[in-house]
Amino acid sequence: MLFQNHGFKVCRHYSVQQFIEDQENENTRKKTQQNVALLKEFLTLRNESRLIIEIFPKKLNADIDEFIITVRKKDSKEGFLRSLMASFERYLKKKNYRFSIMKDAEFEQAHKALQSKQKDLKQKGKRNNLTLHLLSRTRSTSVFVGLRSTGMCVGVTSNYSKLQMERNF
Repeated sequence: MLFQNHGFKVCRHYSVQQFIEDQENENTRKKTQQNVALLKEFLTLRNESRLIIEIFPKKLNADIDEFIITVRKKDSKEGFLRSLMASFERYLKKKNYRFSIMKDAEFEQAHKALQSKQKDLKQKGKRNNLTLHLLSRTRSTSVFVGLRSTGMCVGVTSNYSKLQMERNF
């Protein structure tokens, strides 16, 4: 076979889609399933019996608006809402939904609801706080390591001061 002469092995019983799914982070997969289950439960409570992918964008936009505004999580932070939206986006993309809830104009109201809810959480002091520690500094660049209140560690390289960085994050 032509491929075997060039170092390729033909594998007929392993699909590309299966390979991609196997490489997906298990925690991301679980979180997406949990968040989509929350949305499905919310839609059921609103007497919506269709599958999420069968709902027209205008209606789904209105449903997501309402969901974002009403969803509660103990000690919820603003990042929680972005996580929900990212989960919905992953789910819909995987199901070949024709629109992106993160990018398309059909979901502009959902974006506004998200921004408003994040602003509300910030005003209530529920930011994803970031504590920065300076690791090194050169004349033009500072390297910080930070720990968010969510437990996520981040590395930041910047030409800003520590105080400017904390204000922006």
